Amino acid sequence: MNKLAAMLGLGVSAAAIAITTLGFRPTTVSGADDDSLWKPFLSTDDFNKLVESEVKTIRDELNKPKADAHKIKGSAILIALAAQNNKDATDNKQVATVRDTALKLFAAADKSKEAKTLADSLADLKQVKADPQAKTEPVDWGKQIDDLKDAMDVFGLPAKGGEGIEKDLIILGGQRKLLSPAQMSDKLVLLAYKTALIADVAKAHQDQGEKKKKEWLRLTDDMRRASLDLAESAKAKKQKETKTALKKLNTSCKG
Repeated sequence: MNKLAAMLGLGVSAAAIAITTLGFRPTTVSGADDDSLWKPFLSTDDFNKLVESEVKTIRDELNKPKADAHKIKGSAILIALAAQNNKDATDNKQVATVRDTALKLFAAADKSKEAKTLADSLADLKQVKADPQAKTEPVDWGKQIDDLKDAMDVFGLPAKGGEGIEKDLIILGGQRKLLSPAQMSDKLVLLAYKTALIADVAKAHQDQGEKKKKEWLRLTDDMRRASLDLAESAKAKKQKETKTALKKLNTSCKG
């Protein structure tokens, strides 16, 4: 854990759940243990649920007297990542437009009026018109999100601009009993998918020096695999498999 936090330049808390698909078509990264992990994975239904949830988070935040730009940035990043990981997209231009709009929202997080307009435009995905100029090629997350901490903040507590993902995973992972069917809810599935999405940004920031690069890629692969296993087992209400996947995810984050 401490080694991972040092590599990130973050505190242990912020890095705890951090390290473990690029594009509308499969994309690979040289040096990865399993390139198949990095293909788009979200179904249209999961994509819609995730985006709707994050748009609500952004709009609720913007309605506060003093909006937290960190929280808006985190949700915008997740929306952009989700768009590029929509494996069932039938209109790549439309999905690319959602991604690009989310990235504009990320850049305008501290400009309430502009951010509200952009968030409102994503409130109904069916009404998002495809920009004919939108580029459907995968974006470079390292260039789009040059500060990894903007993505990692999602794991932090709500009071610090995060979504409490780290806390939720630790609490569920520390439970002795198998998770109940109620605990294996859409919330847990989306939480796991969000963790897998953030791995895209972490992987894009793999340039930690050649000796550290292989370890960085291994850790991101481990996180990606465990996150997707957790999402699928929770969705299928498989108690033992969910518990095992959750344990592996938390273990991979502790290095």
